[in-house]
Amino acid sequence: MMDETLKAEIGKIALGYDLKYKISNMRMETYLAPAYAQLKKRHSKLHYEEFIEELVKVRAQAREEARKRA
Repeated sequence: MMDETLKAEIGKIALGYDLKYKISNMRMETYLAPAYAQLKKRHSKLHYEEFIEELVKVRAQAREEARKRA
């Protein structure tokens, strides 16, 4: 189970680029993979799959909130 600090850090990464953009290979290489590597140094038990799942969840929630406000 992921602690709240780690979730918050992933949330900042997830919202670090505009919600209209999807997760692409370019973003993985230039932004997300390096961010994951940095998190992994501080949170050694973090698995890549967990990172991506949380990232996608945060972005989906943010999109839904933005849709409700529009």
